[in-house]
Amino acid sequence: MKKSLNVVLATLLAGIASLAVAQPGAAAPTPSSLRFNQNQFRTLRQESTSMPSGSPPVDRNAKAEDPIPKVTTLAQQEAWFKVENQRLQRESTGMPAGSPVNKYDVAADAIPKATTSAQKAAAFAEEERFLQQKSTR
Repeated sequence: MKKSLNVVLATLLAGIASLAVAQPGAAAPTPSSLRFNQNQFRTLRQESTSMPSGSPPVDRNAKAEDPIPKVTTLAQQEAWFKVENQRLQRESTGMPAGSPVNKYDVAADAIPKATTSAQKAAAFAEEERFLQQKSTR
């Protein structure tokens, strides 16, 4: 047992001694690199939180501003869903409520479909010319 403890102790002392000796070829840190490391560390520490440092604490006991009402019957649930659906529909479109949309109208800037290989080649060449003009500007 004493022999194994002596081996472990000798190994630890050798490891500590090798860490204490400076490695040849390793440059000592310059003050500018230390300053950069300090600046980088400060920046990373500031960016490491998703919350701003001055954000107010959250009161978890406060009631929500727009709580979902508790429904007990199917009729109440249907009424709430109808109101909520109307609100979501109203907020989801930039068009006035009730504006009819004809899904079968052709788009104002419709791109004609190429049907033959010559039309496809011409459309590709035109697109290539357009992209070349945009990339040289």
